[in-house]
Amino acid sequence: MRKSILQSHKTNKKVTATDEKWMKRAIVFLAASVFAVALFSVTRSQNVDPSVSPARPNIVFIRTDDQNVSDVDIKKGDGTLVMPNLNNLVREKGATFTNSFVSLSLCCPSRVTFLTGQHAHNNTIVSNTLPDGGYNRVVELGLQDNVLPVWVKQAGYHTMHVGKYLNEYGYGPSINDKAVPPGWDQWFTLWGGAQTYPYFDYKINEDGVIKQFGKTPIDYQTDVLTNKAVVYIREQKTASRPFFLMLDYFAPHWGGVPWPGNTKSPVPAPRHSGLLDNYNPTYPPSFNEEDVSDKPEIIKNLPKLDDGAIAGITRSYRDRLESLMAVDDGIGRLISALEQTGKLDNTYIIFTSDNGYELGEHRISKGKDQIYEESVRVPLLMRGPGITPQTVITGLVTNVDYAATILDIAGATPGLPQDGRSFMPLVRDASASWRNDFLIESSSGKSFDAIRTNNYTYAEYDYDGNGTIDDRELYNFVPDQCRSEADPYELESQHNNPCYRKLIQELHSRLTQLKTCSGASCWQ
Repeated sequence: MRKSILQSHKTNKKVTATDEKWMKRAIVFLAASVFAVALFSVTRSQNVDPSVSPARPNIVFIRTDDQNVSDVDIKKGDGTLVMPNLNNLVREKGATFTNSFVSLSLCCPSRVTFLTGQHAHNNTIVSNTLPDGGYNRVVELGLQDNVLPVWVKQAGYHTMHVGKYLNEYGYGPSINDKAVPPGWDQWFTLWGGAQTYPYFDYKINEDGVIKQFGKTPIDYQTDVLTNKAVVYIREQKTASRPFFLMLDYFAPHWGGVPWPGNTKSPVPAPRHSGLLDNYNPTYPPSFNEEDVSDKPEIIKNLPKLDDGAIAGITRSYRDRLESLMAVDDGIGRLISALEQTGKLDNTYIIFTSDNGYELGEHRISKGKDQIYEESVRVPLLMRGPGITPQTVITGLVTNVDYAATILDIAGATPGLPQDGRSFMPLVRDASASWRNDFLIESSSGKSFDAIRTNNYTYAEYDYDGNGTIDDRELYNFVPDQCRSEADPYELESQHNNPCYRKLIQELHSRLTQLKTCSGASCWQ
Protein backbone atom coordinates (compact mmCIF):
# COMPACT_ATOMS: atom_id res chain seq x y z
CA MET A 1 0.00 0.00 0.00
CA ARG A 2 2.76 2.46 0.97
CA LYS A 3 4.78 1.75 -2.19
CA SER A 4 1.87 2.32 -4.55
CA ILE A 5 1.02 5.64 -2.98
CA LEU A 6 4.58 6.88 -3.20
CA GLN A 7 4.95 5.72 -6.79
CA SER A 8 1.72 7.44 -7.80
CA HIS A 9 2.88 10.63 -6.21
CA LYS A 10 6.26 10.46 -7.97
CA THR A 11 4.59 10.48 -11.36
CA ASN A 12 3.23 13.98 -10.69
CA LYS A 13 6.09 15.79 -8.97
CA LYS A 14 9.25 15.38 -7.03
CA VAL A 15 8.71 14.09 -3.52
CA THR A 16 10.07 16.40 -0.82
CA ALA A 17 10.98 15.42 2.75
CA THR A 18 7.86 17.21 4.00
CA ASP A 19 5.70 15.32 1.52
CA GLU A 20 7.23 12.05 2.64
CA LYS A 21 6.47 12.85 6.32
CA TRP A 22 2.80 13.66 5.64
CA MET A 23 2.38 10.56 3.47
CA LYS A 24 3.73 8.39 6.28
CA ARG A 25 1.21 9.95 8.68
CA ALA A 26 -1.60 9.25 6.21
CA ILE A 27 -0.55 5.63 5.94
CA VAL A 28 -0.48 5.22 9.75
CA PHE A 29 -3.90 6.85 10.02
CA LEU A 30 -5.33 4.55 7.32
CA ALA A 31 -3.92 1.45 9.03
CA ALA A 32 -5.33 2.56 12.38
CA SER A 33 -8.74 3.11 10.80
CA VAL A 34 -8.73 -0.38 9.29
CA PHE A 35 -7.78 -1.86 12.69
CA ALA A 36 -10.54 0.11 14.45
CA VAL A 37 -13.15 -1.16 11.98
CA ALA A 38 -11.94 -4.74 12.50
CA LEU A 39 -12.01 -4.34 16.28
CA PHE A 40 -15.52 -2.90 16.14
CA SER A 41 -16.65 -5.90 14.09
CA VAL A 42 -15.16 -8.35 16.58
CA THR A 43 -16.72 -6.48 19.48
CA ARG A 44 -20.13 -6.55 17.82
CA SER A 45 -19.80 -10.27 17.09
CA GLN A 46 -19.23 -10.90 20.81
CA ASN A 47 -22.46 -9.07 21.64
CA VAL A 48 -20.63 -6.38 23.62
CA ASP A 49 -21.68 -2.76 23.32
CA PRO A 50 -18.53 -0.81 22.36
CA SER A 51 -19.99 2.32 23.93
CA VAL A 52 -19.89 0.79 27.40
CA SER A 53 -17.70 2.95 29.61
CA PRO A 54 -15.34 1.28 32.07
CA ALA A 55 -16.31 4.05 34.49
CA ARG A 56 -19.67 2.42 35.09
CA PRO A 57 -19.75 0.96 38.61
CA ASN A 58 -19.01 -2.66 39.40
CA ILE A 59 -21.48 -4.62 41.52
CA VAL A 60 -20.65 -7.22 44.18
CA PHE A 61 -23.74 -8.90 45.63
CA ILE A 62 -23.04 -11.04 48.73
CA ARG A 63 -25.77 -13.24 50.19
CA THR A 64 -25.81 -15.65 53.10
CA ASP A 65 -28.30 -18.48 53.67
CA ASP A 66 -30.77 -18.33 56.60
CA GLN A 67 -29.08 -15.47 58.44
CA ASN A 68 -30.97 -13.53 61.08
CA VAL A 69 -30.76 -9.76 61.04
CA SER A 70 -29.58 -9.78 64.68
CA ASP A 71 -26.48 -11.84 63.80
CA VAL A 72 -24.81 -8.74 62.37
CA ASP A 73 -24.59 -7.12 65.81
CA ILE A 74 -23.69 -10.12 67.99
CA LYS A 75 -20.61 -9.72 70.17
CA LYS A 76 -18.34 -12.40 71.58
CA GLY A 77 -17.54 -12.74 75.26
CA ASP A 78 -14.60 -10.35 74.91
CA GLY A 79 -16.87 -7.64 73.53
CA THR A 80 -15.66 -7.89 69.94
CA LEU A 81 -18.09 -8.39 67.08
CA VAL A 82 -18.62 -11.76 65.46
CA MET A 83 -18.70 -9.96 62.08
CA PRO A 84 -16.30 -6.99 62.45
CA ASN A 85 -15.49 -6.63 58.75
CA LEU A 86 -19.14 -6.45 57.78
CA ASN A 87 -19.66 -3.75 60.39
CA ASN A 88 -16.47 -1.76 59.85
CA LEU A 89 -16.03 -2.07 56.09
CA VAL A 90 -19.63 -2.10 54.87
CA ARG A 91 -21.97 -0.67 57.53
CA GLU A 92 -19.64 2.11 58.75
CA LYS A 93 -18.66 3.02 55.20
CA GLY A 94 -22.14 2.89 53.76
CA ALA A 95 -25.84 2.43 54.44
CA THR A 96 -27.80 0.19 56.80
CA PHE A 97 -31.40 -0.67 55.94
CA THR A 98 -33.24 -1.16 59.22
CA ASN A 99 -36.46 -2.41 57.61
CA SER A 100 -35.31 -4.99 55.08
CA PHE A 101 -37.50 -8.03 54.38
CA VAL A 102 -38.19 -10.92 52.02
CA SER A 103 -41.61 -11.50 50.52
CA LEU A 104 -41.48 -15.31 50.83
CA SER A 105 -39.16 -16.64 53.50
CA LEU A 106 -37.80 -19.75 51.80
CA CYS A 107 -34.53 -20.35 49.92
CA CYS A 108 -35.49 -21.02 46.31
CA PRO A 109 -38.53 -18.72 46.05
CA SER A 110 -36.50 -15.89 47.59
CA ARG A 111 -33.64 -16.43 45.14
CA VAL A 112 -35.93 -16.60 42.11
CA THR A 113 -37.58 -13.37 43.23
CA PHE A 114 -34.09 -11.85 43.20
CA LEU A 115 -33.40 -13.16 39.69
CA THR A 116 -36.74 -12.12 38.20
CA GLY A 117 -37.72 -9.05 40.21
CA GLN A 118 -41.14 -10.64 40.65
CA HIS A 119 -43.22 -11.96 43.52
CA ALA A 120 -43.70 -15.71 43.79
CA HIS A 121 -47.32 -15.45 42.64
CA ASN A 122 -46.01 -14.06 39.33
CA ASN A 123 -42.90 -16.18 38.72
CA THR A 124 -44.81 -19.20 40.22
CA ILE A 125 -41.81 -20.57 42.16
CA VAL A 126 -43.24 -21.25 45.62
CA SER A 127 -41.16 -24.18 46.86
CA ASN A 128 -37.60 -25.53 47.03
CA THR A 129 -38.44 -28.69 45.11
CA LEU A 130 -40.63 -30.06 42.35
CA PRO A 131 -43.41 -29.73 41.39
CA ASP A 132 -43.70 -26.13 42.61
CA GLY A 133 -40.11 -24.98 42.78
CA GLY A 134 -36.40 -25.69 42.64
CA TYR A 135 -33.95 -25.36 39.76
CA ASN A 136 -35.71 -28.06 37.73
CA ARG A 137 -38.99 -26.15 37.79
CA VAL A 138 -37.20 -22.96 36.77
CA VAL A 139 -35.79 -24.81 33.75
CA GLU A 140 -39.20 -26.29 32.89
CA LEU A 141 -40.68 -22.79 32.81
CA GLY A 142 -37.75 -21.35 30.85
CA LEU A 143 -37.25 -18.69 33.50
CA GLN A 144 -33.46 -18.97 33.40
CA ASP A 145 -33.41 -17.46 29.90
CA ASN A 146 -34.83 -14.12 31.01
CA VAL A 147 -33.39 -13.13 34.38
CA LEU A 148 -31.13 -10.54 35.99
CA PRO A 149 -27.69 -11.86 34.87
CA VAL A 150 -28.92 -11.99 31.27
CA TRP A 151 -30.10 -8.39 31.43
CA VAL A 152 -26.92 -7.16 33.11
CA LYS A 153 -24.72 -8.98 30.60
CA GLN A 154 -26.68 -7.46 27.73
CA ALA A 155 -25.84 -4.07 29.20
CA GLY A 156 -22.13 -4.83 28.79
CA TYR A 157 -21.20 -6.27 32.18
CA HIS A 158 -18.94 -9.25 32.72
CA THR A 159 -20.74 -11.65 35.08
CA MET A 160 -19.72 -14.34 37.55
CA HIS A 161 -21.60 -16.49 40.04
CA VAL A 162 -19.91 -18.13 43.02
CA GLY A 163 -21.58 -20.41 45.60
CA LYS A 164 -25.14 -21.64 46.04
CA TYR A 165 -27.54 -20.92 43.18
CA LEU A 166 -30.96 -22.58 43.36
CA ASN A 167 -32.10 -25.66 45.28
CA GLU A 168 -31.88 -28.89 43.27
CA TYR A 169 -29.22 -27.59 40.88
CA GLY A 170 -27.45 -30.81 39.92
CA TYR A 171 -29.98 -32.93 41.84
CA GLY A 172 -33.00 -34.97 40.78
CA PRO A 173 -33.89 -34.64 37.07
CA SER A 174 -30.98 -32.22 36.66
CA ILE A 175 -28.40 -34.49 38.33
CA ASN A 176 -26.54 -34.93 35.03
CA ASP A 177 -27.09 -31.37 33.94
CA LYS A 178 -23.72 -29.61 33.93
CA ALA A 179 -24.98 -26.68 31.93
CA VAL A 180 -24.18 -23.13 32.95
CA PRO A 181 -27.39 -21.06 32.99
CA PRO A 182 -27.64 -18.16 30.53
CA GLY A 183 -26.18 -14.82 31.53
CA TRP A 184 -23.09 -16.04 33.36
CA ASP A 185 -19.63 -15.55 31.83
CA GLN A 186 -18.02 -17.51 34.65
CA TRP A 187 -19.56 -20.10 36.91
CA PHE A 188 -18.31 -21.62 40.19
CA THR A 189 -21.46 -23.03 41.74
CA LEU A 190 -22.30 -25.66 44.35
CA TRP A 191 -23.62 -28.72 42.55
CA GLY A 192 -25.76 -31.64 43.67
CA GLY A 193 -28.70 -29.99 45.40
CA ALA A 194 -29.02 -28.52 48.88
CA GLN A 195 -29.05 -32.04 50.32
CA THR A 196 -25.38 -32.37 49.34
CA TYR A 197 -23.94 -28.95 50.22
CA PRO A 198 -21.99 -29.82 53.37
CA TYR A 199 -19.13 -27.60 54.44
CA PHE A 200 -16.66 -30.37 53.51
CA ASP A 201 -16.78 -33.14 50.89
CA TYR A 202 -18.95 -31.34 48.31
CA LYS A 203 -19.00 -30.72 44.56
CA ILE A 204 -18.75 -27.55 42.52
CA ASN A 205 -19.58 -26.99 38.86
CA GLU A 206 -16.80 -24.80 37.48
CA ASP A 207 -17.76 -23.61 34.01
CA GLY A 208 -19.39 -26.98 33.20
CA VAL A 209 -16.78 -29.21 34.86
CA ILE A 210 -17.71 -30.97 38.13
CA LYS A 211 -14.99 -30.76 40.78
CA GLN A 212 -14.90 -32.69 44.05
CA PHE A 213 -13.60 -31.05 47.23
CA GLY A 214 -12.35 -32.97 50.24
CA LYS A 215 -12.26 -32.91 54.02
CA THR A 216 -9.11 -30.96 54.83
CA PRO A 217 -9.13 -27.42 56.27
CA ILE A 218 -8.25 -25.94 52.85
CA ASP A 219 -11.46 -27.53 51.47
CA TYR A 220 -13.70 -25.64 53.90
CA GLN A 221 -16.48 -24.49 51.64
CA THR A 222 -16.80 -20.84 52.71
CA ASP A 223 -13.07 -20.26 52.23
CA VAL A 224 -13.06 -21.98 48.83
CA LEU A 225 -15.87 -19.70 47.65
CA THR A 226 -14.07 -16.62 48.97
CA ASN A 227 -10.81 -17.67 47.28
CA LYS A 228 -12.55 -17.94 43.92
CA ALA A 229 -14.25 -14.57 44.30
CA VAL A 230 -10.98 -12.90 45.27
CA VAL A 231 -9.21 -14.38 42.24
CA TYR A 232 -12.01 -13.13 40.01
CA ILE A 233 -11.74 -9.58 41.38
CA ARG A 234 -7.99 -9.58 40.81
CA GLU A 235 -8.54 -10.73 37.24
CA GLN A 236 -10.69 -7.64 36.66
CA LYS A 237 -7.86 -5.22 37.50
CA THR A 238 -7.21 -4.31 33.88
CA ALA A 239 -10.63 -5.26 32.47
CA SER A 240 -12.30 -2.74 30.18
CA ARG A 241 -15.81 -3.76 31.18
CA PRO A 242 -17.56 -3.36 34.55
CA PHE A 243 -18.33 -6.59 36.37
CA PHE A 244 -21.20 -8.12 38.32
CA LEU A 245 -20.07 -10.67 40.93
CA MET A 246 -22.73 -12.62 42.80
CA LEU A 247 -21.31 -14.47 45.81
CA ASP A 248 -23.75 -16.83 47.54
CA TYR A 249 -22.38 -18.26 50.78
CA PHE A 250 -24.05 -21.41 52.14
CA ALA A 251 -23.41 -20.37 55.76
CA PRO A 252 -25.06 -20.26 58.23
CA HIS A 253 -27.39 -22.93 56.78
CA TRP A 254 -27.33 -26.27 58.58
CA GLY A 255 -24.59 -28.50 57.26
CA GLY A 256 -26.37 -31.52 55.85
CA VAL A 257 -23.99 -33.87 57.67
CA PRO A 258 -24.04 -35.20 61.25
CA TRP A 259 -22.56 -32.90 63.87
CA PRO A 260 -21.96 -34.08 67.45
CA GLY A 261 -25.08 -33.57 69.49
CA ASN A 262 -27.08 -31.84 66.75
CA THR A 263 -27.55 -32.81 63.10
CA LYS A 264 -29.11 -29.46 62.21
CA SER A 265 -26.17 -27.16 62.85
CA PRO A 266 -23.78 -25.59 60.38
CA VAL A 267 -20.13 -26.56 60.55
CA PRO A 268 -17.73 -23.72 61.44
CA ALA A 269 -14.28 -23.42 59.93
CA PRO A 270 -11.74 -25.42 61.98
CA ARG A 271 -10.06 -22.16 63.07
CA HIS A 272 -13.35 -20.92 64.52
CA SER A 273 -14.80 -24.13 65.93
CA GLY A 274 -15.45 -23.88 69.65
CA LEU A 275 -14.70 -20.18 69.98
CA LEU A 276 -18.27 -19.52 71.13
CA ASP A 277 -18.73 -22.58 73.34
CA ASN A 278 -19.36 -20.31 76.30
CA TYR A 279 -21.58 -17.86 74.46
CA ASN A 280 -25.09 -17.68 75.91
CA PRO A 281 -27.63 -16.16 73.52
CA THR A 282 -30.01 -13.47 74.70
CA TYR A 283 -33.33 -14.70 73.41
CA PRO A 284 -36.22 -12.31 72.69
CA PRO A 285 -39.52 -12.37 74.64
CA SER A 286 -41.04 -14.39 71.78
CA PHE A 287 -38.65 -17.29 72.49
CA ASN A 288 -40.61 -20.35 73.68
CA GLU A 289 -43.67 -18.12 73.88
CA GLU A 290 -45.66 -18.75 77.04
CA ASP A 291 -49.17 -18.15 75.69
CA VAL A 292 -49.95 -18.96 72.05
CA SER A 293 -53.74 -19.00 72.40
CA ASP A 294 -53.92 -15.92 70.14
CA LYS A 295 -51.99 -17.66 67.37
CA PRO A 296 -53.30 -19.66 64.37
CA GLU A 297 -53.79 -23.41 64.68
CA ILE A 298 -50.36 -24.24 63.23
CA ILE A 299 -48.76 -22.45 66.21
CA LYS A 300 -51.34 -23.33 68.86
CA ASN A 301 -50.56 -27.00 68.36
CA LEU A 302 -46.85 -26.59 69.08
CA PRO A 303 -45.74 -27.76 72.55
CA LYS A 304 -43.45 -25.66 74.70
CA LEU A 305 -39.79 -26.33 74.13
CA ASP A 306 -38.24 -28.56 76.78
CA ASP A 307 -34.75 -28.25 78.22
CA GLY A 308 -33.30 -30.64 75.64
CA ALA A 309 -34.76 -28.66 72.74
CA ILE A 310 -33.50 -25.37 74.17
CA ALA A 311 -30.01 -26.85 74.64
CA GLY A 312 -30.03 -27.96 70.99
CA ILE A 313 -31.12 -24.50 69.83
CA THR A 314 -28.35 -22.90 71.89
CA ARG A 315 -25.76 -25.26 70.38
CA SER A 316 -27.06 -24.50 66.89
CA TYR A 317 -27.02 -20.77 67.59
CA ARG A 318 -23.33 -20.93 68.57
CA ASP A 319 -22.45 -22.97 65.49
CA ARG A 320 -24.31 -20.57 63.24
CA LEU A 321 -22.37 -17.60 64.59
CA GLU A 322 -19.06 -19.46 64.33
CA SER A 323 -19.82 -20.31 60.69
CA LEU A 324 -20.41 -16.62 59.98
CA MET A 325 -16.91 -15.78 61.16
CA ALA A 326 -15.49 -17.30 57.96
CA VAL A 327 -18.01 -15.29 55.94
CA ASP A 328 -16.79 -12.16 57.69
CA ASP A 329 -13.18 -13.09 56.95
CA GLY A 330 -14.24 -13.40 53.31
CA ILE A 331 -15.82 -9.95 53.28
CA GLY A 332 -12.57 -8.49 54.57
CA ARG A 333 -10.58 -10.26 51.85
CA LEU A 334 -12.98 -9.19 49.10
CA ILE A 335 -12.81 -5.54 50.07
CA SER A 336 -9.02 -5.75 50.34
CA ALA A 337 -8.85 -7.22 46.83
CA LEU A 338 -11.08 -4.45 45.48
CA GLU A 339 -8.86 -1.86 47.12
CA GLN A 340 -5.64 -3.43 45.82
CA THR A 341 -6.99 -3.51 42.26
CA GLY A 342 -8.17 0.08 42.44
CA LYS A 343 -11.82 -0.98 42.00
CA LEU A 344 -13.20 -0.31 45.48
CA ASP A 345 -14.22 3.33 44.99
CA ASN A 346 -16.24 2.41 41.90
CA THR A 347 -17.92 -0.71 43.25
CA TYR A 348 -21.30 -1.14 44.93
CA ILE A 349 -21.22 -3.88 47.58
CA ILE A 350 -24.58 -5.24 48.73
CA PHE A 351 -24.85 -7.70 51.63
CA THR A 352 -28.02 -9.57 52.61
CA SER A 353 -29.55 -13.02 53.30
CA ASP A 354 -32.09 -15.07 51.37
CA ASN A 355 -34.40 -15.22 54.42
CA GLY A 356 -34.45 -15.02 58.19
CA TYR A 357 -34.67 -17.97 60.55
CA GLU A 358 -36.73 -19.06 63.54
CA LEU A 359 -34.73 -20.38 66.49
CA GLY A 360 -37.33 -21.06 69.17
CA GLU A 361 -39.43 -17.92 68.69
CA HIS A 362 -43.17 -18.62 69.02
CA ARG A 363 -42.19 -22.23 69.95
CA ILE A 364 -40.81 -22.84 66.45
CA SER A 365 -37.60 -24.76 67.15
CA LYS A 366 -36.11 -24.15 63.69
CA GLY A 367 -37.28 -23.01 60.29
CA LYS A 368 -38.71 -20.15 58.26
CA ASP A 369 -41.66 -19.59 55.88
CA GLN A 370 -43.68 -17.73 58.52
CA ILE A 371 -45.14 -14.23 58.78
CA TYR A 372 -43.10 -13.42 61.88
CA GLU A 373 -40.30 -10.87 61.99
CA GLU A 374 -37.61 -13.46 62.71
CA SER A 375 -38.56 -15.22 59.48
CA VAL A 376 -39.07 -12.35 57.02
CA ARG A 377 -36.64 -9.70 58.29
CA VAL A 378 -33.10 -9.89 56.84
CA PRO A 379 -29.90 -7.83 57.04
CA LEU A 380 -29.21 -5.38 54.22
CA LEU A 381 -26.06 -3.28 54.12
CA MET A 382 -24.61 -1.41 51.16
CA ARG A 383 -21.59 0.71 50.33
CA GLY A 384 -20.50 2.31 47.09
CA PRO A 385 -20.07 5.50 45.07
CA GLY A 386 -22.05 8.42 46.44
CA ILE A 387 -23.30 6.63 49.59
CA THR A 388 -22.74 8.72 52.70
CA PRO A 389 -21.01 6.70 55.44
CA GLN A 390 -23.21 5.56 58.35
CA THR A 391 -26.44 6.30 56.50
CA VAL A 392 -29.51 4.73 58.11
CA ILE A 393 -32.47 3.94 55.84
CA THR A 394 -35.80 3.11 57.47
CA GLY A 395 -37.98 2.63 54.36
CA LEU A 396 -39.61 -0.77 53.77
CA VAL A 397 -37.34 -2.59 51.33
CA THR A 398 -37.80 -6.19 50.18
CA ASN A 399 -35.96 -8.71 48.03
CA VAL A 400 -38.34 -7.95 45.17
CA ASP A 401 -36.46 -4.61 44.90
CA TYR A 402 -32.98 -6.07 44.36
CA ALA A 403 -33.26 -6.71 40.63
CA ALA A 404 -34.61 -3.23 39.92
CA THR A 405 -31.83 -1.70 42.02
CA ILE A 406 -29.04 -3.59 40.24
CA LEU A 407 -30.59 -2.76 36.88
CA ASP A 408 -30.63 0.89 37.92
CA ILE A 409 -26.95 0.81 38.87
CA ALA A 410 -25.96 -1.05 35.70
CA GLY A 411 -28.13 0.97 33.32
CA ALA A 412 -29.71 -2.30 32.18
CA THR A 413 -33.21 -3.05 30.90
CA PRO A 414 -35.37 -5.83 32.42
CA GLY A 415 -36.99 -8.47 30.26
CA LEU A 416 -39.87 -8.92 32.69
CA PRO A 417 -42.29 -6.52 34.43
CA GLN A 418 -40.72 -5.53 37.76
CA ASP A 419 -42.82 -5.92 40.90
CA GLY A 420 -40.13 -4.06 42.85
CA ARG A 421 -38.46 -0.71 42.43
CA SER A 422 -34.91 0.54 42.70
CA PHE A 423 -34.05 1.67 46.21
CA MET A 424 -31.27 3.92 44.91
CA PRO A 425 -33.49 7.00 45.53
CA LEU A 426 -33.47 6.01 49.22
CA VAL A 427 -29.71 5.54 49.12
CA ARG A 428 -29.32 9.08 47.81
CA ASP A 429 -31.97 10.54 50.15
CA ALA A 430 -33.18 8.44 53.09
CA SER A 431 -36.26 10.68 53.41
CA ALA A 432 -37.38 10.13 49.80
CA SER A 433 -41.00 9.10 49.19
CA TRP A 434 -41.34 5.34 49.41
CA ARG A 435 -43.81 2.47 49.75
CA ASN A 436 -46.09 2.06 52.77
CA ASP A 437 -46.61 -1.71 52.64
CA PHE A 438 -45.56 -4.98 51.04
CA LEU A 439 -46.79 -8.52 50.54
CA ILE A 440 -45.72 -11.60 52.52
CA GLU A 441 -46.51 -14.87 50.75
CA SER A 442 -46.33 -18.51 51.86
CA SER A 443 -44.84 -21.53 50.16
CA SER A 444 -46.96 -24.35 48.76
CA GLY A 445 -48.86 -26.04 51.58
CA LYS A 446 -48.71 -23.16 54.08
CA SER A 447 -51.71 -21.22 52.73
CA PHE A 448 -51.31 -17.78 54.23
CA ASP A 449 -50.86 -14.27 52.91
CA ALA A 450 -49.98 -11.20 54.91
CA ILE A 451 -49.42 -7.49 54.55
CA ARG A 452 -46.65 -5.68 56.41
CA THR A 453 -46.90 -1.91 56.81
CA ASN A 454 -44.70 0.47 58.76
CA ASN A 455 -46.86 -0.12 61.82
CA TYR A 456 -48.67 -3.45 61.45
CA THR A 457 -48.59 -7.02 60.21
CA TYR A 458 -51.93 -8.52 59.24
CA ALA A 459 -52.23 -12.16 58.08
CA GLU A 460 -54.99 -14.37 56.71
CA TYR A 461 -54.89 -18.19 56.67
CA ASP A 462 -56.89 -20.37 54.28
CA TYR A 463 -55.86 -23.94 55.12
CA ASP A 464 -57.95 -25.82 52.57
CA GLY A 465 -57.78 -23.22 49.80
CA ASN A 466 -61.54 -22.78 49.55
CA GLY A 467 -61.45 -18.99 49.84
CA THR A 468 -62.64 -18.90 53.44
CA ILE A 469 -60.42 -17.22 56.03
CA ASP A 470 -59.74 -19.80 58.74
CA ASP A 471 -57.37 -17.78 60.94
CA ARG A 472 -56.11 -14.23 61.23
CA GLU A 473 -53.33 -12.38 63.00
CA LEU A 474 -52.77 -8.67 63.61
CA TYR A 475 -49.80 -7.13 65.42
CA ASN A 476 -49.14 -3.47 66.18
CA PHE A 477 -45.49 -2.39 66.17
CA VAL A 478 -46.24 1.06 67.55
CA PRO A 479 -48.76 2.32 70.14
CA ASP A 480 -52.00 3.57 68.63
CA GLN A 481 -55.48 4.72 69.64
CA CYS A 482 -56.56 1.13 70.25
CA ARG A 483 -53.56 -0.04 72.25
CA SER A 484 -51.10 1.95 74.30
CA GLU A 485 -48.43 -0.73 74.14
CA ALA A 486 -46.34 -1.63 71.10
CA ASP A 487 -45.86 -5.31 70.29
CA PRO A 488 -42.57 -5.60 68.34
CA TYR A 489 -42.21 -9.30 69.24
CA GLU A 490 -45.71 -10.25 68.01
CA LEU A 491 -46.86 -11.70 71.31
CA GLU A 492 -50.53 -10.69 71.34
CA SER A 493 -52.55 -10.77 68.16
CA GLN A 494 -55.25 -8.11 68.04
CA HIS A 495 -57.39 -9.65 65.31
CA ASN A 496 -60.29 -10.11 67.76
CA ASN A 497 -60.01 -6.63 69.23
CA PRO A 498 -63.14 -4.75 68.05
CA CYS A 499 -61.25 -1.46 68.08
CA TYR A 500 -59.23 -2.69 65.10
CA ARG A 501 -62.25 -3.68 63.01
CA LYS A 502 -61.96 -0.77 60.58
CA LEU A 503 -58.20 -1.18 60.22
CA ILE A 504 -58.62 -4.88 59.50
CA GLN A 505 -61.09 -4.08 56.74
CA GLU A 506 -58.61 -1.65 55.18
CA LEU A 507 -55.72 -4.10 55.45
CA HIS A 508 -57.84 -6.93 54.05
CA SER A 509 -58.73 -4.78 51.04
CA ARG A 510 -55.12 -3.87 50.36
CA LEU A 511 -53.95 -7.47 50.92
CA THR A 512 -56.49 -8.66 48.37
CA GLN A 513 -54.92 -6.29 45.83
CA LEU A 514 -51.36 -7.30 46.68
CA LYS A 515 -52.04 -11.03 46.32
CA THR A 516 -52.51 -10.58 42.55
CA CYS A 517 -50.43 -7.44 41.99
CA SER A 518 -47.99 -7.10 39.11
CA GLY A 519 -45.50 -4.39 38.26
CA ALA A 520 -46.10 -0.94 39.67
CA SER A 521 -49.37 -1.97 41.39
CA CYS A 522 -47.24 -3.90 43.90
CA TRP A 523 -45.73 -0.73 45.31
CA GLN A 524 -47.97 2.19 44.38
